[in-house]
Order: sequence, then structure tokens, then C-alpha cells
Amino acid sequence: MEKVLNGSVGGKMKQQALWFIQLEKERILHNYLSGCASKDQAVGGLNTLYQIASYLHDKDVMKNLWLSIVDIQNARFPGLRSSGAPGTIGL
Repeated sequence: MEKVLNGSVGGKMKQQALWFIQLEKERILHNYLSGCASKDQAVGGLNTLYQIASYLHDKDVMKNLWLSIVDIQNARFPGLRSSGAPGTIGL
């Protein structure tokens, strides 16, 4: 098992965490878009993933998650972007 040293995560463990974040993001967005999860549940799940990415210091993943959170918060209906255009949110 990789060790966590001085707040940084080893290479293999970081790769696994990023893989987990991507899979969970897809699952959360799928559940939200299909109506199985509410807006609050989706935002909460993405916020949790954001915290993991923050711990990993991965700015690209953090930005990607933040954009998905903003799209969900601003969407009037599941499956619509904040601009009202149809499409998938952040997938």
C-alpha cells in the first residue's frame, strides 16, 4: 500500500483515486440526469469528490467537478445546461 507523506499521495494511489473520482462522477451525473437523484444529492456527491481532488492537489479535476456543480445548480431541469440548451452536464 502506498504511503501518505506530508500531505501528498503516492503515484499509484493517486491514479486509483482519480479513477474512482471519474467513475463516481459519471454515476452521480447519470443518476441526476435520469431523475434518480435530486439536485441537492448530486451537488453533495460532487462536493465530496471535489474534496478528494482537493486533497490530491489536482486542479484540473477540481475545475472539472466545479463546472459540473455549477451546471447542476443553475439547471432548471435535469439534463439541461444552465443556458437552457439540451445536453449532458459535465460528462
